[in-house]
Amino acid sequence: MNSESSYLRYLAKHHGDVFITLPERSWFNRKCRFLQPVCVIIQQTIAETISDTDTHIVDSTPVPVVKRYRGANSPCFPRGKQTNYGYCASKKEYYYGVKLSLILTPDGIVTNAGIHAANTADINALKDVLTGIDTTEMTLIGDKGYYDGELRTTLANQAGRLVVPDKKRHHLFNTPEDKQLLKQCSIVETVNSQLKDLMRIEMTLAQSYGGVLTRLWGALLSFTFGQLHNLRHGRPLLSIKGILV
Repeated sequence: MNSESSYLRYLAKHHGDVFITLPERSWFNRKCRFLQPVCVIIQQTIAETISDTDTHIVDSTPVPVVKRYRGANSPCFPRGKQTNYGYCASKKEYYYGVKLSLILTPDGIVTNAGIHAANTADINALKDVLTGIDTTEMTLIGDKGYYDGELRTTLANQAGRLVVPDKKRHHLFNTPEDKQLLKQCSIVETVNSQLKDLMRIEMTLAQSYGGVLTRLWGALLSFTFGQLHNLRHGRPLLSIKGILV
């Protein structure tokens, strides 16, 4: 459910014996926004509990907040450092909103994430997410948009690696081992698809930037909690749809 009003009505109708006194929607919305940092901590704690690898895949996915033609005149999302116009290469179209940068394991567990304006370069968004993270012995796998000599050198000095498809002008062709690692990037498409189709991250219905942050981190928390549920019941980690239906 991507509507707080629908969620509260659902609880009142189907679980009224448990939730005897429900808050009004505005109070519920404020409480959710105040608890957004707590959602981040819980999500990352669960992810650390169920993941045990130093190999991570990096990618980003667009999250529109309003229709493209309304972007420049939106009173809720002014054009600037938080929300802006961006280009989605997979759909070959422009959008107005934010970019969700993900760091996940080859099993599809999101260990870290960042939310930036849509016009932020992928590599700059990744560097921001990596701030404060111990990258010692970490192997990062990404597409050509994450090629960066400085980051590669930094990881190499910490016994880590940056594996991306090498551009011909750099004359650094990938080894057979690198090519095997790059094949693991396909898991990103599955995770992005589930976040959009099941967690509805493209339909946040938020009316402010803080609301967008709350909805996106709430979606990531629900997604990660579903993976924990599947792990404890011996199910595939990405069988999230089976929980919902």
